[in-house]
Amino acid sequence: MTKLNIGLLAAIPMLALAGACASTDGPVRFDEASVTSDSRFAEYEKVYIADVTYDASIAARDSGLASARFGATERPVRERDLEAKADDLERVLKREIGKTKQIVRAPGDGVLTVSATITDLAANQPTMADISQQPSLSQDSVYTGKSTVSITLSENGRTLATLSESYQGDLNDNVGRPGIWQDADRGFYFTANKIARYIS
Repeated sequence: MTKLNIGLLAAIPMLALAGACASTDGPVRFDEASVTSDSRFAEYEKVYIADVTYDASIAARDSGLASARFGATERPVRERDLEAKADDLERVLKREIGKTKQIVRAPGDGVLTVSATITDLAANQPTMADISQQPSLSQDSVYTGKSTVSITLSENGRTLATLSESYQGDLNDNVGRPGIWQDADRGFYFTANKIARYIS
């Protein structure tokens, strides 16, 4: 069997999981949601995606690697990684929302603004932030990754909804050694897909 075929076979369970979790059946629900009674998101044809931000306290956290494998401890992330992941989330939001809405470059009347903030993030493998605090840490270590994103939907500064969505990885979901941000990226996709369906 070729390496390509092996890779494709390994990816099948992951694709099946993504399809199941991103099902369009039933109403879209978030972990937390506060919505104004007059919000009619489907009526907006244009959407502005604001620059994705992140909670700076993530980088300021103390390392807690001893129990991080089981999701019991928050781990730090370098500012450089946070900036890169914010860019990744912004691209995913534009891609998913752009499937049904026109993405515009500025907010305004009749334009729905989507503002996202990463409030929690954890990698599947040791990051440079982890290793700098614990140099003896093995780079072969594997953890459950996660992401939490807070989203505000608004028009011209008037808040229409505040939403929050978290994704916690599971070591049993991964085939082989997971990518460093595999669970976080998976969470970004599920969150962006939910937002896109919610406003469609």
